[in-house]
Amino acid sequence: MQTEDDNLRRTLAASLITEEVFVHMERLRDPESSVRAAAAKALMACGDGRASEALATALRDEDWYVRIAAAKAMGKIGDARTVGALIAALEDTYASVREYAAEALGAIGDVRAVEALGAAYHGKDWAGRSAPAQALWQIGDATTLPLRILAAETLTPVQKLGALEALNGIDHRIAQSSAKELVIRYGFGSVEGLCRRLARSSGRSSEEVRRGAESVLAELKQRAQGGVLLRASARPETQEKQELLRGVPGEAASTPPGELLRPSGSLDEPAPMKRSGFLNRIFRRR
Repeated sequence: MQTEDDNLRRTLAASLITEEVFVHMERLRDPESSVRAAAAKALMACGDGRASEALATALRDEDWYVRIAAAKAMGKIGDARTVGALIAALEDTYASVREYAAEALGAIGDVRAVEALGAAYHGKDWAGRSAPAQALWQIGDATTLPLRILAAETLTPVQKLGALEALNGIDHRIAQSSAKELVIRYGFGSVEGLCRRLARSSGRSSEEVRRGAESVLAELKQRAQGGVLLRASARPETQEKQELLRGVPGEAASTPPGELLRPSGSLDEPAPMKRSGFLNRIFRRR
């Protein structure tokens, strides 16, 4: 049975914790970078979400060591409100900051980070691919992540399409400290083919996933129609064909004719799917 003394002790303990958090938050503005870094580490130990905004500000600190400490703390706290700041940190000038920002996004597990992590993986920094690939695996494996993206209420159809396109083609092997290798494989052929399959499925996918797939298909159709209109208004078809045959320099000459009309595949027929990959795992019993 709780006594009045027990309640008083809990109240005092909560008050001390609150005071400690705000003291460390104040120290994040100290002139000395070592003090700011120590404050970020202390806030990581506290794990209090009230420090999230202050840590997001510290993620833009002039000292890269402070930025690393802030990213680590944000990953430990796991506040989804910091996703935007961490996504911005994926473009930091220091590789270590980018790495810990990716790790924090993986720990938070918010699908809004998928497109940015995919872009970081496909970027010029080949040595830095492991962290975004690992983060993507933490957010969802090759079977579940596309479904999470399509079902997410926090993403627009354009964002869902961008996230799926960012995943396509990722095939990376990560060496873990325990010498265990983790293979990440998102090779689903085409976004359009995936969405067509999921939009037609019944029983195997939730209603949210089907609606998401249909919204992405609608976005692809709208883009394709826009491409047709743009192409028709740019020049007569006969002139374009002649230039393609002559090999005239430019987009029309260097791009296969079909590619000018659509992002990928055909909008009238389902895109061909690879026989291996996560789609077979999703639909193996269909």
